[in-house]
Formats: sequence, structure tokens, C-alpha cells
Amino acid sequence: MALRIAGVTHPDMRGSEGQSTTITIHDDGDAGTLGFESSSLYFLEGSEARPRVSRRGGSSSTVSVAVRIKATEKLGDGEVKAEPGVDFLFVDQTLTWGDGQNRTIDVYLELLDNEEHQEKDRVLTLELYDIEGGAAFASATMRRTTGMPTVNTRMGPI
Repeated sequence: MALRIAGVTHPDMRGSEGQSTTITIHDDGDAGTLGFESSSLYFLEGSEARPRVSRRGGSSSTVSVAVRIKATEKLGDGEVKAEPGVDFLFVDQTLTWGDGQNRTIDVYLELLDNEEHQEKDRVLTLELYDIEGGAAFASATMRRTTGMPTVNTRMGPI
């Protein structure tokens, strides 16, 4: 924040005239950071997954970021690469926050119920790219897994 004081009037410290000043507070122009709320999520196949992207740390200006599927580089034991059209449906998306908005936006991803790889988790990675409006990346990628349960909060095939 910048503070500017201008127009101070006072002819004499002992005078009877009132004193006045103008204070202008300038926005620091911080557009914030954009990132996924979690770096790894587990969803039930046959459902609609909604990973969330947040804007934090500033809300100056309109900002946007695109979301796409990124090639999954490393798979763990018991995991296979999720295949578009077989395991999930996804269309590249652009998320937009208006000037002054500091909120979370859902990314839409449909997980298909199928008989492929029932014994393994299917993994895909979403990526944020093409950021506009002055915001910075908080975290650029997020793994998404669908498949067998590993703990009670993680779900697998129906």
C-alpha cells in the first residue's frame, strides 16, 4: 500500500483557520496467486469430480488461468494411466476471477464407470497454464486418482 498526503493547509500553527489534508490510499496491485486447493485427490468412478482452484493473497484486477490434462509422468505401484474417453471425460477449461474476487472455482471432470483396470487406481494429472491478469502460480499441477479405496476417505469403483 502507498500512502500519499497532499493539500495540507495551515497558514499559521496559532491561526484560527481549520486544518485539512487529503489522504489517498493506492491499491498495491497484488493480483494474488492461483493454485489447486489440494495436490492429490481421490474420487469415485462414475461420478463428477470437482477439483478446486483458489485465488489467494490478492484480488486486484481480473485474472484467468487455463486448465488441461497433463501427461502423467510417474505412476506408483498398482496405478495405471487414466485414458480419456475410457476413464474420464474432460474439456480444457478457463477459470476467471473478476477484480476484487477472492474465491474458489470448481474444475469439472466426469469420471466414467467401466470394467477396465478394476484392480488398479487410474491416475491423471491436471495442469494450470496460460495465467493472465498479473496473478502468479501457487502450485501448477495436481494429481487426480480414481479407483480402489485405500482409506475410508478415498473411494474406488462402485
